[in-house]
Amino acid sequence: MEINEKNMVGLIRDLDQIKKHRSYPTGFNLFESTGMVRQEIRHSNFLGFLLDPKKPHGLGTQFIKEIILRAAISNEDREVAQLSTLLGDFDDLIVKREWSTAGSKKKIDIVAWSPTNRSVFVIENKVDSGAGKNQLADYVSLIGKHEIFNEYQKTFLFLTKSSDEPEEELWLQLGYEDIVDILLEMIRENENTLGLELRTAIEHYVDLLRRYIVGDENLKAECSRIIDQYGDVLTFIYKHAEQSGQGSDFKSASLKFYEEYKTKINDIVTKPTQYAFIPKSLDGVVAECKGTNFWGQQKPILMWFYLRGDNALGLILEVGPIPDAAEERRGLVESLQKIIGRNRIIKDTYSRVWSKYVRLEEDPDESMILSQMTKLWSEFESKFENDVARAAEEFFRKKT
Repeated sequence: MEINEKNMVGLIRDLDQIKKHRSYPTGFNLFESTGMVRQEIRHSNFLGFLLDPKKPHGLGTQFIKEIILRAAISNEDREVAQLSTLLGDFDDLIVKREWSTAGSKKKIDIVAWSPTNRSVFVIENKVDSGAGKNQLADYVSLIGKHEIFNEYQKTFLFLTKSSDEPEEELWLQLGYEDIVDILLEMIRENENTLGLELRTAIEHYVDLLRRYIVGDENLKAECSRIIDQYGDVLTFIYKHAEQSGQGSDFKSASLKFYEEYKTKINDIVTKPTQYAFIPKSLDGVVAECKGTNFWGQQKPILMWFYLRGDNALGLILEVGPIPDAAEERRGLVESLQKIIGRNRIIKDTYSRVWSKYVRLEEDPDESMILSQMTKLWSEFESKFENDVARAAEEFFRKKT
């Protein structure tokens, strides 16, 4: 594509259309107006309201049951009290926010328990930040030592933006994407009984999550089209920004990581907080798929590093879209999940198979970022790379 004024104008026009079409119809969001976007306490307040069957929402215990069902599906390899929860009567559920014990400074985001069913559900909510050192283990101990819960069945849920894997093994992972899916399903199932005020509140909350927390699948598709159509223009803009001195320690670390491992990986793109690449063991067996646009290229399995705003560095393995092969793609994702040993909800277009985050110090420099990149990559390489490559090779051999 020739970089000219017409192409620049086309890019600006399409970006403006996305901005207009993807926002809430009125542009107003009642939760955003209260400053809720990334305030974990306010997210937990609304979730706690929906969890409490005694609150005036008319949903009863549906929300807690849907959450446990989703956690059971996403953590299929773990023991989850699914059947007893789904069949039980939890109308006596007691929901407490910022729960703690006398004399303790530790406060758990949400604790809900049913004396009748002798079950307690513990939710630790993280919107941008990750769990502190020993935080999850401390909460397990806090619940375990409390006399009320001595013989209770205990379920611990770690709710994060990206379904991050908790370091403490007793905790189950749950993502805000799961919350979005659950809330939308509840709206559909209760269409004729849900009050206008509550329906509006839930819709605004889902909109807030899609705008700022989990993203939107349709928006991702539109962005892929933009990259495909205006890739040369975007590359030109990005390179110009680099030449203007707008670098970062993350980008420098990414370049050094590639230099160190260029015999093992092929890089795809480097952004201010993201670095996408494909291991050569995968690049040699994963076929390009017509109609796929995944980070500006056509191979549907990639990895990337991601430096979050809370100074958590992650390495992610994800399967992107494979047009006209939905069932086959699901089989591929399932086979990769078995290798990793961790099941998640399989999305139609982008399915995260594995992710691991580490906490960095405040204002991490290039050497710190590079060191943790190396550790994350070494863990994936030693534990999963060969098996993942074999599964991918088998899939694409059958597909062709």
